[in-house]
Amino acid sequence: MKALEMEFDADEHEQESFLDPDDRALRETKKPVKPSFFATPNGKLASSFMLIVVIVLIFSGVAPDGDYDDEGNDAGQASSASSTTSSSSSSSSSTDSSNGNSLINRKMNHSTELLYSNYATIVPDPYVSQPSDEKLQTLQEKWSKWKFWDGDEEMRPKGDYCAAFTNRDIPGDAFPDNAWQADAVFVNHYLDAAEQLISRAKEAIFTEYGHGKPLPPEGLAERLKMFHWDKPDGSLTEHGYPFDKTKGTGDPTQGGWTTKRSFQGLVRRLLHAMMTNDKFTVVLAGHSAAAGHGNHFHQSYIHQMHKIMAPIFARLGVQLVTRNQAIGGLGTLPMALAFADMYGDDIDLILWDSGMTEGKEAFDLFLRQALLSGKKVPVVWAGHGEYFEALSHLHDAADVDVGEWGTAMAGILKTNSNKQAKTLPKAVRYMSCESGVEDLCKNAERFCASCWLRTDLDPQKLGFPPIRPNIGGQVRWHPGWQAHQLTGRLLAFALLEALQDAVQQWSEGTMGGPPLDDDYWHITAYYDNIRNKVNALDSGLCFDGQWPSRACLKPMHGRGEHTPRVNPSQSGLTSIIRPTASGYKPYISAKPLYDGPDGHNPCYDVADDDIDTLTIVSGRRQLIDADASLLLSYPLRDSSSRYLAGVVPGKGWELVYEKPGLCDGDYYSICGRASNDDCPALAHHDSRGTIVGNELSGWIVMDIPEVKNGLIMLRFLSYLTSEDSPMTKDWTSVNNERRSLRLGSNETLRRLSMQSDLHYDMENPMDTNAARRLTAKEFPDSFKLEYSVNGAVTTLSKDEFLLRIIEPQRVFEMITLLDDASFSSTNVEVAIRLRDCGHDCMIGLTHLYWT
Repeated sequence: MKALEMEFDADEHEQESFLDPDDRALRETKKPVKPSFFATPNGKLASSFMLIVVIVLIFSGVAPDGDYDDEGNDAGQASSASSTTSSSSSSSSSTDSSNGNSLINRKMNHSTELLYSNYATIVPDPYVSQPSDEKLQTLQEKWSKWKFWDGDEEMRPKGDYCAAFTNRDIPGDAFPDNAWQADAVFVNHYLDAAEQLISRAKEAIFTEYGHGKPLPPEGLAERLKMFHWDKPDGSLTEHGYPFDKTKGTGDPTQGGWTTKRSFQGLVRRLLHAMMTNDKFTVVLAGHSAAAGHGNHFHQSYIHQMHKIMAPIFARLGVQLVTRNQAIGGLGTLPMALAFADMYGDDIDLILWDSGMTEGKEAFDLFLRQALLSGKKVPVVWAGHGEYFEALSHLHDAADVDVGEWGTAMAGILKTNSNKQAKTLPKAVRYMSCESGVEDLCKNAERFCASCWLRTDLDPQKLGFPPIRPNIGGQVRWHPGWQAHQLTGRLLAFALLEALQDAVQQWSEGTMGGPPLDDDYWHITAYYDNIRNKVNALDSGLCFDGQWPSRACLKPMHGRGEHTPRVNPSQSGLTSIIRPTASGYKPYISAKPLYDGPDGHNPCYDVADDDIDTLTIVSGRRQLIDADASLLLSYPLRDSSSRYLAGVVPGKGWELVYEKPGLCDGDYYSICGRASNDDCPALAHHDSRGTIVGNELSGWIVMDIPEVKNGLIMLRFLSYLTSEDSPMTKDWTSVNNERRSLRLGSNETLRRLSMQSDLHYDMENPMDTNAARRLTAKEFPDSFKLEYSVNGAVTTLSKDEFLLRIIEPQRVFEMITLLDDASFSSTNVEVAIRLRDCGHDCMIGLTHLYWT
């Protein structure tokens, strides 16, 4: 084979041409080769051009310029790949949502075989316009493109040979002889290309922010501060807060801080993902600023990171899954109490950004549930200096991998005039102003967003209300698009640094020949060590909260109706609600009014004179049709549960305020677009779904699969009115049956005009209703709450109910239904109903939690 950087013609593109005579001899003798990052695979020095190029071919196929099918695959593999993809696309439109139901999953996971082409072929970004051929060619000439592929896929083993092992920790001697992980030639060329790719990506980001080469030595040194992460060694408690300027340590205007051990924990997880072709999942939990309110959903910083990193991960054989699961106006506690069910059980890196809405106790609980609940034990990064005490305690006492990202503002070029601003990269204009001209930055427009983008559709004909001209949420505490992009680049750069370290370790670790030794990348023992130590902790901020202490010690489970949440059909309260005899149970009545990705968004365009980082890391035109529907219908739960005497599912409970669509926070999922949405193009996934009812609604019955350690808690809302539940407005009896019910003093409320299509305001979802809201304290004295656990009914008077309410933070009311550590059972029935207050008392159920 010729050097990897030379161009290939179609007639040269044959799989065997991947190997030159030295390579064939190497494969026959299993001779180890150390990749050279400054030489071609056959040992000849690369040209100076190859030493300074930055980004390589990513999105389209796995072969260099040769014959491609529509997905960019090697033409020799196109037939089998396309048939498998077709089969997968068909099955993906079914009701199974276990794999996330996003476009990228349906395109990439079309085979269980660990073939490079199955992972390195990437779905195009449906939210970004493609560059012209002329622009693409110009960028490729300057920045080069990816030229690595597996020329021997026909000889690779069939099936997923890692799947049989816990956490995919296949022992090195269990790799099939013909597996790519044991192929010295594959590993040599793969690592060489990976190192070049990572270096190019980093250089492109620097260039995007005005720090590209050539630079004098002092300029090269200065630019490193922008994304630098401080990495103290040893105990964090003894070291102290790394961003404490009084001690002259880290700088929050740079990249961030972690520890040496924590950084290596991230590297281990990345090596594991690459060695096993696993997914690498990053999840953001937080408040409205993290959700990206005031901006488009895909402008949020976690998705800005994904936009750059997804094609890079793919070239390394890894599928990057990124979910923005932040919710406006709330903390993370409602989701953290059922962490794995709400956020997912396969998270590698969890980011917490909820300092405006969350206390230290809730943050500690979030951390513990993140570490105890899932299949994986994630790295934990928290944003902007919140609650170092919890991070340091878990790092030192339980070996938890922690960190905190900064702002990267140290590398932002300053604006000194409007004229000079035009000469700066678009990404930095008016972000930081010189002394004396601060008003230039203060008065600059921070947001770029539109409520409607589809020029081929008329929103009014589709059934939308008048599209609003102004965007909600564009307030001073919400970052604009530049700040989100900068944070996204900061996070991307941190992952690139860890990937570079992983590639270097892999290179050095295979000096004696592949596969890489297990000690570098196996994770089961690593996870077990952390979990065992977290389980042994009996102290921490979490225990100072108002919830039972077992919520700090045991993995919690649950179901809820707030979004975004992972696997919405399985994680919703509706999935465990028992239907009535007629089959009714609460459901999302709203439907999306149109399908597919939105139209061209000029806010994502790159100025002609600015660096186009995404196109550089993508490398060539994206050939896959990205217009397939991303929305799926979900199956109703088939319930065969028993009916305990006297507890019969009521007919008057309904689900309100939850958005339709696939609202899981994933970059590729589509959420919302209901008939009451006056700004559908923002496309945010967060909503506060609630199942509402009153005395007339009857019992609501839920079936929990299994309870251990005897803890069941219900989160609810008491500040509701009859306007929040139009279903029962004209009912005069429970379940609207014959027996008339004596109503309380609610005649005025009942005469109010009821909205058939409730308006949803994410910041204050229920503030638009006309009626004054009663809190639980204002319920009539006659009010009673009854709940049943496996048929044992408990009745609480108003005073008893108020005493049992837990309110650990704003907009959070919870009551413990069972607290008996000795209780353990499968198929646990939980039922709730209100009594003796008619329409006057409304309650909304949002989450049910259990151990």
